[in-house]
Amino acid sequence: MKTKFLLPLFAAVVATLFAFSPPLAQKGWYDSNGPMAGGGVEADIDVPALPICSTSATQHECQIIVDGDPQAAYNSRTAAETKDPSGLLKFND
Repeated sequence: MKTKFLLPLFAAVVATLFAFSPPLAQKGWYDSNGPMAGGGVEADIDVPALPICSTSATQHECQIIVDGDPQAAYNSRTAAETKDPSGLLKFND
Protein backbone atom coordinates (compact mmCIF):
# COMPACT_ATOMS: atom_id res chain seq x y z
CA MET A 1 0.00 0.00 0.00
CA LYS A 2 2.85 2.39 0.80
CA THR A 3 4.36 1.93 -2.65
CA LYS A 4 1.12 3.09 -4.27
CA PHE A 5 1.65 6.47 -2.61
CA LEU A 6 5.44 6.67 -2.62
CA LEU A 7 5.95 6.21 -6.34
CA PRO A 8 3.61 9.05 -7.39
CA LEU A 9 5.04 11.24 -4.64
CA PHE A 10 8.58 10.56 -5.85
CA ALA A 11 7.54 11.34 -9.44
CA ALA A 12 5.98 14.63 -8.32
CA VAL A 13 9.13 15.63 -6.42
CA VAL A 14 11.37 14.85 -9.40
CA ALA A 15 9.07 16.71 -11.81
CA THR A 16 9.06 19.74 -9.50
CA LEU A 17 12.86 19.76 -9.27
CA PHE A 18 13.23 19.63 -13.05
CA ALA A 19 10.57 22.31 -13.55
CA PHE A 20 12.40 24.83 -11.39
CA SER A 21 15.98 23.98 -12.36
CA PRO A 22 17.73 26.33 -14.80
CA PRO A 23 18.15 25.12 -18.38
CA LEU A 24 21.45 23.54 -19.24
CA ALA A 25 23.80 25.92 -21.01
CA GLN A 26 25.00 25.04 -24.46
CA LYS A 27 28.78 24.96 -24.87
CA GLY A 28 30.77 26.32 -27.77
CA TRP A 29 34.35 27.17 -28.68
CA TYR A 30 35.91 30.55 -29.44
CA ASP A 31 39.39 31.67 -30.49
CA SER A 32 41.00 33.51 -27.59
CA ASN A 33 44.18 34.73 -29.25
CA GLY A 34 43.36 35.83 -32.80
CA PRO A 35 45.72 34.80 -35.60
CA MET A 36 48.25 33.07 -33.33
CA ALA A 37 48.23 29.25 -33.21
CA GLY A 38 46.18 27.58 -30.51
CA GLY A 39 43.87 29.50 -28.25
CA GLY A 40 40.64 27.57 -28.67
CA VAL A 41 38.63 27.88 -25.44
CA GLU A 42 35.36 26.18 -24.51
CA ALA A 43 32.70 28.31 -22.81
CA ASP A 44 28.93 28.70 -22.35
CA ILE A 45 27.11 30.27 -25.29
CA ASP A 46 25.54 33.57 -24.21
CA VAL A 47 23.54 34.53 -27.32
CA PRO A 48 20.91 33.18 -27.67
CA ALA A 49 19.92 32.45 -24.09
CA LEU A 50 18.22 29.16 -24.98
CA PRO A 51 20.38 26.25 -26.18
CA ILE A 52 19.37 26.11 -29.84
CA CYS A 53 22.65 26.63 -31.73
CA SER A 54 23.66 24.30 -34.56
CA THR A 55 25.75 24.26 -37.71
CA SER A 56 22.62 23.68 -39.81
CA ALA A 57 20.89 26.92 -38.77
CA THR A 58 21.42 29.90 -41.07
CA GLN A 59 20.10 33.21 -39.71
CA HIS A 60 22.17 34.47 -36.74
CA GLU A 61 25.58 33.67 -35.27
CA CYS A 62 25.69 32.26 -31.77
CA GLN A 63 28.03 34.22 -29.53
CA ILE A 64 30.15 33.80 -26.44
CA ILE A 65 30.64 37.05 -24.52
CA VAL A 66 34.21 37.41 -23.21
CA ASP A 67 34.92 40.51 -21.11
CA GLY A 68 32.04 42.31 -22.84
CA ASP A 69 33.31 41.39 -26.32
CA PRO A 70 31.13 39.01 -28.38
CA GLN A 71 33.03 36.12 -29.97
CA ALA A 72 31.67 33.77 -32.63
CA ALA A 73 30.83 30.32 -31.25
CA TYR A 74 32.10 27.21 -33.04
CA ASN A 75 31.39 23.50 -32.63
CA SER A 76 35.03 22.45 -32.02
CA ARG A 77 38.41 23.78 -30.93
CA THR A 78 39.83 23.29 -34.43
CA ALA A 79 36.95 25.15 -36.06
CA ALA A 80 37.37 28.06 -33.61
CA GLU A 81 41.13 28.30 -34.12
CA THR A 82 40.85 28.18 -37.93
CA LYS A 83 37.57 30.15 -38.08
CA ASP A 84 36.11 27.34 -40.21
CA PRO A 85 32.69 28.52 -41.47
CA SER A 86 31.37 24.93 -41.52
CA GLY A 87 31.83 24.78 -37.72
CA LEU A 88 30.21 28.15 -36.99
CA LEU A 89 27.21 27.75 -34.69
CA LYS A 90 24.06 29.65 -35.69
CA PHE A 91 20.40 29.85 -34.72
CA ASN A 92 17.15 30.66 -36.49
CA ASP A 93 14.26 32.79 -35.22
